Amino acid sequence: MRKRVWKLTRRLATHNLYFSSLDVLQTAVETYFDPWQKPNRVLQRLCSFIKTLCLEWI
Repeated sequence: MRKRVWKLTRRLATHNLYFSSLDVLQTAVETYFDPWQKPNRVLQRLCSFIKTLCLEWI
């Protein structure tokens, strides 16, 4: 799941952009993560594979 979340974050928040410092990069990523503090459709979609896989094992 973390890989899927990071892949989307990288593509939408950092891809092909120059960051003058690590602090600026960190701020960009944290700003992108802010809406994800609460459950939402994007996270649900990214995590659905894991949920489906777990349900198959039960």
